[in-house]
Amino acid sequence: MQAVLNGKTFNPTDDKDNEKNYGKAAFARDVVAKNAGTIDFSAFSEILNRINLVIADYAVKKTTIAIP
Repeated sequence: MQAVLNGKTFNPTDDKDNEKNYGKAAFARDVVAKNAGTIDFSAFSEILNRINLVIADYAVKKTTIAIP
């Protein structure tokens, strides 16, 4: 299913036709963010878990790194 936004279709490339297509920023803001409550993000769980681990690791290292 192609998400249509203001009569335009999603095209993630930089060489899109701006009269017919919308890009990644509009997709994130106007499609994903507005429908986040109904989108099944479970397929992204592995990468999201890894991102959480990186953030937690950075938080620990940030508090233990001595600044010269």
